Amino acid sequence: MAINGKVFESSRTEEIILSGDPVVILSASLKANNGVYPAGLLVTENASGALVPLVRVDDVTLATGNGVLTAFSGTLENVPVEPGTLIIIAGAETFKEVSPGVLAGSAGGTGKIGHLDGKWNITCAAAPANGVAITADYITAIDGVMTETVDTALQTAGNIVHFGQVRKDVLKIGIASPAQPDAAIIKAMIRRRIYAR
Repeated sequence: MAINGKVFESSRTEEIILSGDPVVILSASLKANNGVYPAGLLVTENASGALVPLVRVDDVTLATGNGVLTAFSGTLENVPVEPGTLIIIAGAETFKEVSPGVLAGSAGGTGKIGHLDGKWNITCAAAPANGVAITADYITAIDGVMTETVDTALQTAGNIVHFGQVRKDVLKIGIASPAQPDAAIIKAMIRRRIYAR
């Protein structure tokens, strides 16, 4: 008799968590058939309530200046957006989040960001030159760190550290080519009360 199945290796929760402080571990739904989530993977809860790998977006083009328009708007592709991480560069002006949902430009421009839906708008102090790309950098929301390796073809739920200390050396962003989080992401994790040491 033939048995069809997959061999699955699971890492242990103790390899992710640091002792000393309380840790909150939650069980959460995972996006089905979305690959193998390794232990230490930073995850985001998507609009349907399933965890997906955190996405780091660098230098994505949102619009293009024409030398006349000062107002631009649109919707970011990867949502929800982690508060405080969005940076929009519109020619000589850089927009950063100065309070929840409020963007301020370095030359006096204004704007807004909807963290959940990714809708953004900016009004520049001066029109970006013709052909100048308006670009953005941001990460999706940090909702936790996977405590164990999970194959989403076999399991539809997994455990995450939602609060507490985790080992910095095991943290990962992405599945295909995992990368270590940089200082900005570590800072965002601290705001979410997940401490990488």
